[in-house]
Amino acid sequence: MKNEFKSSNPQATLCNTDISIIIPVLNEEGNLLELYDRLTKVLKTFKKLYEIIFIDDGSKDGSFDILKKLHKDVDTVEIETQIITLAVQRAWQKLGCRLVSCHA
Repeated sequence: MKNEFKSSNPQATLCNTDISIIIPVLNEEGNLLELYDRLTKVLKTFKKLYEIIFIDDGSKDGSFDILKKLHKDVDTVEIETQIITLAVQRAWQKLGCRLVSCHA
């Protein structure tokens, strides 16, 4: 599935998206597909370029396999197996991107 929206944000050319969602994952095999479905349904209503970045923090269940399949099938999904560091956050800020992190 291609992200069909064009950016109205001049800064988006630096980041390639208007909206970046970063989701830490640890043993969430049973929740990932529903989370992805619900999230994309909402993101599409904004009509903006978006990406979803899942950060697997060492899951022992099938979470990483599900994420790999999503990444293969959908161009708006990225997966990482490391934690975003303060240095990466500062680099994004220098590019004019804003990184929002929420923890429940």
